[in-house]
Amino acid sequence: MQLQGARVLVWGLGVHGGGIGVAKWLVKQGARVTVTDLKNAAQLESALAPLRDLPIEFILGAHREKDFLNADLIVRNPAVPRDAPLLQLARARGIPVEMELGLFVQDLPRGNAQVIGITGTKGKTTTTLMIGAILKKANPKTIVAGNLRVSALELLDQIDAHTPVVLEFSSWQ
Repeated sequence: MQLQGARVLVWGLGVHGGGIGVAKWLVKQGARVTVTDLKNAAQLESALAPLRDLPIEFILGAHREKDFLNADLIVRNPAVPRDAPLLQLARARGIPVEMELGLFVQDLPRGNAQVIGITGTKGKTTTTLMIGAILKKANPKTIVAGNLRVSALELLDQIDAHTPVVLEFSSWQ
């Protein structure tokens, strides 16, 4: 999808900053970004700080239906259920819904078959970091990202067809 000038709604910034990386990356791609979260600015203070100087609209403390219906793309946080009523409404209007790692995979350099994804309910982070450490011994360019507070999107420019990538996926993805 062409993101230059696209209206992109990021649903769920999260107190741990899960939406920071995707919001920054979308701005870098030229998208017009709106972030919506049910938490207020005080609750999201640490997550908002790295985004303050970027051209992002923040809708905090509520979700507005119009933001979902006026978007060209919605990027949902893994904690947002895929069958949430606002997402169903947007999908019924033909608005695509993605997650950060979906955007990452779409934008990977073609020919990169060296991606390992780790998911499950227990041990994801440990397994991801362990595999990443092993691969880094063989190839220091190895990228370890995903749901580890390291945005895979922000590392895309470091990846070529010979870069191993280890991603932690939420069990909700």
